[in-house]
Amino acid sequence: VSWWNTWSLAVVTAAVLLCCSAVALLVTWRQLGRDGLLHLLHLLRSTHHTVWVRLRLSRGLCVWSAAWVPPMVGLYYSGANMYECGKPWLYSTAAYLHADSTAEWLLAAAACVGCGLAAYN
Repeated sequence: VSWWNTWSLAVVTAAVLLCCSAVALLVTWRQLGRDGLLHLLHLLRSTHHTVWVRLRLSRGLCVWSAAWVPPMVGLYYSGANMYECGKPWLYSTAAYLHADSTAEWLLAAAACVGCGLAAYN
C-alpha cells in the first residue's frame, strides 16, 4: 500500500477546504474593500466597553481551546484500543475509543468541563 493510496482522500479534502477558505477570504476582502478592513482594525483597537469585553472573551475562548486540545487528543490516543491495526490518524479520534473506561470517563468529564468553560466564557 503506497502513501498516496492511504492518504489521498485526506490530502484532497484538505486541499479543497484550503481553496474554499481562500475563496471565502478573497470574496470577503472584495466586499469589504479597504475601508471595511480599516473598520475591522479600528474595531480591534476600540475602547468601547462592550467591544472590549467581547474581544477579551473571544481571546479567552481561543486560549482555552488551544490549551484543551492536546490533553483531549492524548486521552483519545491512549484509549484507542478497538483495533490492533488501522489508520494511525484515527487513533486521535473517537473512532477507536473502546475498552478503556478510565479514558472514556476522563474524556466525558473533560468535554463537560470544556463546554462549561466555553459557555461561561
